[in-house]
Amino acid sequence: MRITLVVDDLRGGGAARVMTLLANHWVSKGWSLSLVTLNQGQATRHYSLDPSVAYQDLDYDRLYAGGFPKLRYAGCLKHLRRMLLTTHPDLIVSFLSGVNVDVLLAMTGCSVPIIVSERNDPRHDPLDSLRKSLRRLLYPRAAFVVVQTRSVLNSLEPRLQARGRVIPNPVIAVSVSSCHSSKKETRSPAKQLLAMGRLAPQKGFDTLIGAFGQVSGSYPEWSLVIYGEGLERQRLENLVEANGLRGRVRFPGSTSTPYEIMHQSDMFVLSSRYEGFPNVLCEAMACGLPVISFDCPNGPAEIIRNGIDGVRVPNNDEKALAVALERLMANENERLSLAMRAPEILERFSLAKISGLWEELILQALTPVKKV
Repeated sequence: MRITLVVDDLRGGGAARVMTLLANHWVSKGWSLSLVTLNQGQATRHYSLDPSVAYQDLDYDRLYAGGFPKLRYAGCLKHLRRMLLTTHPDLIVSFLSGVNVDVLLAMTGCSVPIIVSERNDPRHDPLDSLRKSLRRLLYPRAAFVVVQTRSVLNSLEPRLQARGRVIPNPVIAVSVSSCHSSKKETRSPAKQLLAMGRLAPQKGFDTLIGAFGQVSGSYPEWSLVIYGEGLERQRLENLVEANGLRGRVRFPGSTSTPYEIMHQSDMFVLSSRYEGFPNVLCEAMACGLPVISFDCPNGPAEIIRNGIDGVRVPNNDEKALAVALERLMANENERLSLAMRAPEILERFSLAKISGLWEELILQALTPVKKV
């Protein structure tokens, strides 16, 4: 059985991480795996592939250079079709809306089954109008449409829900061992509230800064650290100044050692307005952090068992977030109780369980439908 996986790039991000995990896991089981990226180019690969995975990059940026946009797009699809066919796939698995559209369009007329996977909330995907129209037209051709949460599945149009399947992201145990390698030997009176993500409106860091500002005066030992980069940096820094939080809120930039930072922290908060399936929330829980999250679409309701291994608050409700922050800042026993149960996520979303769900679906897609 030959499986070909397709994703935009391996520069970082949840989709690339999950696809790399699955590729390396399946090739270790003796599967024949190819992985195709559309736009890696000369950028550094953030995730390592097993050498047994056959890897190719289409390099869209190079193909798109010069000429008319529609002709360039047609040329890219032609090259994509040729590259996919050279992998001789029995089945193709594609991640991300734009990539899914391109793969389905490029493979028009081929009998190879294709499983497409949405990695975010489709209602918020920044697709151009052409690809949005193509998605509505082409998704019914897919063997299955994989989403990460039940709420996203319910949001799909009825004709897609029948072929829709929910498969969440895996959480790997290496997260915990990495955390333990940097475990603090002594407790410091200074406390760190941690957030991570792109500095973009989706992540809701403006609301988080506002909520922290409401309670920070009563808890001078606590600081807020937001790791990530993005176009919102200046606006967020201005917001920190406007709220009188200079020295209490920091933006260190991106990090290549998130697990070490998590274990040096005392609490994690996810303030996103929406998500597909927030890997960073799972990783924080795997590292044994007490977590607070907006109950945003999609993911937190299926990740956090409210009051058991984390706290969920109404989405985008700054006051509710401030109340939850103050409650946990003031109550170390509650933080410890949540932190004790949080690593159970490693079992709930283990790589073995999640890859097993994918394997069942792949076998279904490869099994011919018997005509009655």
